Amino acid sequence: MQKFYTNENAQLTQTLEQLGRVMTLYNQRDFETDTALLALLNLLETSYEREKKDDLKVWIQHLKMEFVTVQRGVNPFTFEKLITGKRDMQSTAYFRILQALYAKIQHQFNQNVERLQEAQVLVTQIIIAGLQNGMISTELIQSIQNEQDIERLWKQLSTDSNLLLGQRRVLLMVSRYDGWILMADAINALKNS
Repeated sequence: MQKFYTNENAQLTQTLEQLGRVMTLYNQRDFETDTALLALLNLLETSYEREKKDDLKVWIQHLKMEFVTVQRGVNPFTFEKLITGKRDMQSTAYFRILQALYAKIQHQFNQNVERLQEAQVLVTQIIIAGLQNGMISTELIQSIQNEQDIERLWKQLSTDSNLLLGQRRVLLMVSRYDGWILMADAINALKNS
């Protein structure tokens, strides 16, 4: 079963917003940065555990280990206990953690967007092919109002073997729900053009 990319991107957008708030605290040298960063790491760890993404959960735990080591006043690379410069070391470690979080989450988001865009192209081609071979009409497209209409159109298009093959390619890329959302977007674009 394919994952629901549209839903995952909505969650990643919320995570990026939370990360942005922590980055703002970091940039302002706010003393609450450590609390906010640890809360974000805990939230991500719980989220990845719930979604059974063990590789990402372990990665977050690694970042938390670095965070906790720095909080104890120990350099996470040399393992020396620092007496002076502890705040600078914390600041540097927080920066590295924030940078790593941003890079990973943004990369996931971009991969999902790319996959959705590829599927969008296929869905649009399926609809256009349905229009060209007379399976559907512009009046039918104009009459689509809700998700049941979209599901009905999806099933109607699947009666043609070539379009069914295209639909299967879409479903190999994204979930059925993503396909319906992409179909709704394509239909709205056709209605407005």
